[in-house]
Order: sequence, then structure tokens, then C-alpha cells
Amino acid sequence: MPVLARWDGSSWENMNEGLDDRVDALLAVSDDVVYASGDFLNIGGAAAERLAIIEDGTWRALGAGLVDKAISMKLQGSDVVIGGEFDTANGDSSASLVIYHPMEPTSTHRDEIPQGFELGQNYPNPFNPSTAIEYTLTEPGEVTLQVFDMLGRELATLVRSQQAAGRYTAHFDAKGFPSGAYLYTLRHGSQDQTRLMLLAR
Repeated sequence: MPVLARWDGSSWENMNEGLDDRVDALLAVSDDVVYASGDFLNIGGAAAERLAIIEDGTWRALGAGLVDKAISMKLQGSDVVIGGEFDTANGDSSASLVIYHPMEPTSTHRDEIPQGFELGQNYPNPFNPSTAIEYTLTEPGEVTLQVFDMLGRELATLVRSQQAAGRYTAHFDAKGFPSGAYLYTLRHGSQDQTRLMLLAR
């Protein structure tokens, strides 16, 4: 059953490949990039948390950490402001309003392929309360970027999606976390890298 379609002037084009439920809101960034929110919980088997993006005809799951659906979206610079029925986001009280930082390649040329798989050192470091983490992929595939405490307990998932080769920047907001050392791990296929970061209140 189609949940999303586009009118090209003469016919409707199905855009819901992989979405498993209703779409409530759309935000078009360009002709090829559209954000969607709604009741869907997965895209092609990947957890979507009711938020997704379509780029060059392919849907990608977004927004891990929302506990209920997003209803409205607005672009603010390169970020997306999201309102909805959720009371928390990443475990923190949200008053039903959050900001999503897109995981877009930072490379200026789409056909520029990085020379190696690499997880960069977060910056700033030490940080309070947020920091940026850069990483590069040499080939497309499933990517996860997670934060752990020093005992190896998972605290946050910053990225869990299919991504193309390129350079990316993820953002970690440590609001509500105590000062101290944390680990962050990037996994891509059989490859993984881990680095240390310091939260200083």
C-alpha cells in the first residue's frame, strides 16, 4: 500500500519503498533530499524511529532516541527542528521539541572517495556538553557509531544506517551525563575503531 508518492506533472511516482507505515510530515531540502516523519518504525529492516530521509531515491533511517512520533519539521540552517508527541529524546526531557543534526558528508565533491576507513578524534575535547565526531568510509555499507562508558556499557547510538562512501560528521550531546571519560566506537562491515573522549563540566 503506497504511503508516499510524488506527482511529476503527468503521473504519480511511488516514493515509499521500504517505509512500513503512514507518513505525517515532509520537509523538502532540495529536489533530491526530503525528510519524512510518521508512524513507520523501520526502513528496509533498519530501525527508523519514525524519522527518515530520502537522498537520490534511497530512503535512510534517522532519529534514534525518539520514543514517539514526530509530527512537524522545519529547517534551521543545516539542522532540522522536529516537533511531535515524544516526551523524551535520548532519555532527556524534550517538551516534544528537538533538533536533529543531519549526518551529511562533509566532502565538497560527491565523487571524492576517502583513502581510508578512519574514526577521527572528537572536537572539542575535552567538551561540555556537545562535541563533533568525524569519520570516513571508503565504501558503502551499514554503519554504527556508539558511545560507551569505561565499563563497556552502551550509552548512546549516534548513527545506525546505510551510508555511502564519504566523510561524515556526527554530533554527541552529553547533557545529563556526568563528567569523565567515554569511549566511542565506529563499526562498518568487518572494520571497527574506538577512541576516547573527555566530558568536563
